[in-house]
Amino acid sequence: MVISNKRTALLTVSALAVCSFVVNFANATGAVEPSATPRAHVSISASAKTDELLDSIADRVYALPDKTGFAGAEVDVPNQTLIVRWKGELPSELIDLKSVATSEGVTLVVQPAIYSGGEIMSAARLLMSKLRGLPWQPTLIHGTQSRDGLMVSTGSAALKSKSMEQLTMIYEEITGMPVKVEVGDIVGSALTH
Repeated sequence: MVISNKRTALLTVSALAVCSFVVNFANATGAVEPSATPRAHVSISASAKTDELLDSIADRVYALPDKTGFAGAEVDVPNQTLIVRWKGELPSELIDLKSVATSEGVTLVVQPAIYSGGEIMSAARLLMSKLRGLPWQPTLIHGTQSRDGLMVSTGSAALKSKSMEQLTMIYEEITGMPVKVEVGDIVGSALTH
């Protein structure tokens, strides 16, 4: 479980940083009770256990024999929930997995998706192949969070040739899907239409 190991490593590093801060703060001020550190450890252990349970349920979703309608999954650790987006009729194995998740102490929520992961990937490949080499060629394409269309990012050079509205129309015409366009060379400062 690569995701789980990365989460566990991050959680461990975070826990060590918090414990180190608590110990250093206590040594500097003398104001922290000795019992403060063990309580933090219990909370971190519970969080790690929840992470493992959610990862285990996610692994079982990814292992379903028929994933035709699968559109994506996200983990909501604070609410102990795995959210799966699915297009169309749910396979019986996924319905059964909801009760398994509940019995293991986590929640599996299935939300409807307009497009499956396969449809989103096909649209992304089509868009990249049709616009290869053009200034408005996408730099990043992925499904919207709710899987009701595409998020398309392109470099700021695209705005020299096309407006945001024109880019949106081009991308939507090629893919046949609703598109939200981001333009910017740095994803964090992208403009959104």
